[in-house]
Amino acid sequence: MTVLEKLRPRPRDPRFEEARTAHAAGDFARARELAREVVAEGDASPELLRGLAEVEYLLGDHETAEPLLRRVVEGSGRNAVLRVDAEVALALVYLQTNRYAEAGGLFAGIDGIELPIWELMKSFRPGRRRGAGSRARRVGRVAAGDPRPPRDPRAAGDRGGR
Repeated sequence: MTVLEKLRPRPRDPRFEEARTAHAAGDFARARELAREVVAEGDASPELLRGLAEVEYLLGDHETAEPLLRRVVEGSGRNAVLRVDAEVALALVYLQTNRYAEAGGLFAGIDGIELPIWELMKSFRPGRRRGAGSRARRVGRVAAGDPRPPRDPRAAGDRGGR
């Protein structure tokens, strides 16, 4: 059962069922189109926003998924299941966009969250070197957001011992 199947808008718009069917068939673009129509017409229920955020994420549009997920967290009220589900999805957005430090504020005040990826994400620090050598420096620069591309060792005549 997908998130879209578990989380349904109230009142139920017939396009939601069509979006759910499109999602199940792997037609994420159609699912997104239908869900956006329903949201644009005023259904901003956390459940529908969470479903739309999922298809945005699946289509690689993390910039659109993130604010939708934040709205779900803000609108979850006392529904801890909905909040945790949205924050898990936010953690994945942060992982996909290399924004590990921002994940630190997730799950505030909620005990018992155990996500294997969570400890890994918390261990990353921008610019932190993982080992010796130029490769570690390049990885650190990229993690810290340095826009310079990694240097090609062949450009400086380094043939890797050949």
